[in-house]
Amino acid sequence: MATVRVRSKSTPETESQASAPAECRAITVTTTSGRQIAVRKLTALDRMRLALAVGAEAAENGAFMLYANLGASVTAIDGEPFAVNTRREIDLVVQVLDEEGMAAVLGGWRDAGWISAAEPGQASADHVEAVKN
Repeated sequence: MATVRVRSKSTPETESQASAPAECRAITVTTTSGRQIAVRKLTALDRMRLALAVGAEAAENGAFMLYANLGASVTAIDGEPFAVNTRREIDLVVQVLDEEGMAAVLGGWRDAGWISAAEPGQASADHVEAVKN
């Protein structure tokens, strides 16, 4: 299980986070192998920009967008900053995280209360299992 730490004071890493409401806090999750992954809640603007970055066809693929949203929420891995703004950067962060890291980020989202079954466009049980397996 991932360990989640909520930072009370965070420095905005992106322009969209600078104007984000207080509930869009950053968290740090720890993978079972000990990697520290800094994650932030995506804003509506972040999700819109992500859809533009991946393209219309990919944006219609729910499983792909789950991975893309998880990857786009990562701001640092083991203290190394990540900026995720393009399809290439999304691919890179997902490759670096691999299954263990993606599962930890998803667990962090759950623990932070960022996803629930009632929210449209969020992780379904099938997608959660796809990330784990």
